[in-house]
Amino acid sequence: MSMDMPAGRSVVRPEQRLTLDQTEGFRRQMLDAVARGEGCVTLDLRALDLLDSAGVAVVVQCHQTLKERGGRLTVLTDHDGIERVFKVLRLDEHFEVVRAA
Repeated sequence: MSMDMPAGRSVVRPEQRLTLDQTEGFRRQMLDAVARGEGCVTLDLRALDLLDSAGVAVVVQCHQTLKERGGRLTVLTDHDGIERVFKVLRLDEHFEVVRAA
């Protein structure tokens, strides 16, 4: 998992799977990004091939923390199934879900 810091924004890029086994490290990375990202965090899921409910829960927690601080979360994905998870759960109504080209 990597984290870049473009001006005013943190970018978190988890790799391959985001399941219960990986959530603690992912949670730390996301909360670090929230703390350092000047209010804007992009979650780049293009390298991800699996996202389970534990991973979704961390995304929602970070969105809530950002919202409380006046920030915002953007999720970037090119995976149909992962995009569908956010849409079925209607999370795209709470934060931006962007389809990568």
